[in-house]
Amino acid sequence: MREEEYEVRQLEEKIAHWEREIEHYRALIRRYEQYIRNAKARLHYLLRDVHPGGERGPGAGGG
Repeated sequence: MREEEYEVRQLEEKIAHWEREIEHYRALIRRYEQYIRNAKARLHYLLRDVHPGGERGPGAGGG
């Protein structure tokens, strides 16, 4: 194999590797974005009826 052919092959392999890595990181980003959405939804749910005084809705303060 000539030197240029070897270099072409090496570059093609590097490009393919980097493209796989990009897809891997995109999948990680999607996963963490989902974690964030879930956490925000849970936070919204937990704070849905918290009043400015810090007490919760009807029956706050217990009995």
